[in-house]
Amino acid sequence: MSSRAARRQSGQVLVFLAFAIVVLAAMLGLIIDGGMAQSQKQLSQEAADGAALAAGFNVQQFPANATFAAATASAQNVVTRDGLAASTLTLAYLKSDHTTAATSPANTTYVDATVTFNTNTYFMRIVSFNTFSVSSFAEVTLPTLRGTCAICLMSPSGNSAHYVKNDNMTVNGGSFFLQSSDAQAIKFDGTGTTLTVNGYGIYIVGCYQASAQNTITPTPTCSQATITDPDASAPYPSIANHLTYSGGNATLSSGIYNGLNIASGSTVTLNPGVYVLTGDLVLSGTLTGATSGGDGSGGATIFLACSSYPTPCTNTGGSGQVGAQINKSGGGLSLPQPTSGTYKGLSIFADRNNTGTNQIDQGTTETVSGTWYTLRMPFAAIHSNSVITVGNFIVDSFSLAQNVTLNVSYIPGTSYTPPGGSVPLSRLALTT
Repeated sequence: MSSRAARRQSGQVLVFLAFAIVVLAAMLGLIIDGGMAQSQKQLSQEAADGAALAAGFNVQQFPANATFAAATASAQNVVTRDGLAASTLTLAYLKSDHTTAATSPANTTYVDATVTFNTNTYFMRIVSFNTFSVSSFAEVTLPTLRGTCAICLMSPSGNSAHYVKNDNMTVNGGSFFLQSSDAQAIKFDGTGTTLTVNGYGIYIVGCYQASAQNTITPTPTCSQATITDPDASAPYPSIANHLTYSGGNATLSSGIYNGLNIASGSTVTLNPGVYVLTGDLVLSGTLTGATSGGDGSGGATIFLACSSYPTPCTNTGGSGQVGAQINKSGGGLSLPQPTSGTYKGLSIFADRNNTGTNQIDQGTTETVSGTWYTLRMPFAAIHSNSVITVGNFIVDSFSLAQNVTLNVSYIPGTSYTPPGGSVPLSRLALTT
């Protein structure tokens, strides 16, 4: 072979090798930079999912106080915790038509989150591919039901909210939910009643009796799905010591009592702790709770049990059992919420199969600052001019005599939160 031919062949080999090196580098770049691209795509998707959920949760749980600015800040916080700049996030709050921008959290049905950013390549620079763009999208659909249950009426049938005349009920901090499938789950006998839920909704499995002579704000939403017990994980109390109350003025300690009969003119103060009643609380005098010291450091929890305690009430044939009840015919009831411990925020609790009726008579003022949770027990205010204030109200049903005022103000941290959290009225739906 001539020297010229040898040089020509050597040059061809060098060209081939150079080309092969470029091809191999490109293939290596595809593997390494492609893997990095996949990793960045996963990061962007997780950031978008988290941002949509954070903004949606803010709007869903707190519609009365939520702002788009606060919801956006929550979403941006998620993105920055993932190591991305807040500027990579774009949010859209949309109405139910899926197109029109929402004007407030209250009329928001969808929250769209898009996370977009550029990232540098390493080996692909050889072929002048210096950066690639990553973009991910997530959307949260907000449920019709919003917030936590400030009032939950859990009876599956009948007129679960029954107003006589000129009653006034105000709800703050959460929604009003009625489990009854009855067409008149909310019923008015007379005129002049005002029912107001501020910032949240009224949701009914059945529907309600419309009345031009009574005012309901906002308009209730009918035909809703049923919900589960919001405080289902609240543990059954375990108390061993049996104590007695002999009447008159007294300060009591946590224990099991075969009922409490507080006569007119007597004042009973409950030290912090749990009070299991196997008989009725009959109240003509004054019952109040201490605000400091002892188990829980403030407030008391009254548990309405059956006579078989610690064995729970029976539920033969699903009918439950009448256990301890509250029968107030005078005096005053003032229970500050427990401020710590297992039952923090839970003021009145009943065995979940106790089907007795709690009854308030006489036109007096009653204040229960924490949660009133008597799942299968109806509540009846049978005397006019009573003023009842509760922090959170989860009962079977209620009926109000004329001129009764019922105020419910759910405050997270003051009302009870069971282990694992309260069951929300409904959950967010995430799509990507």
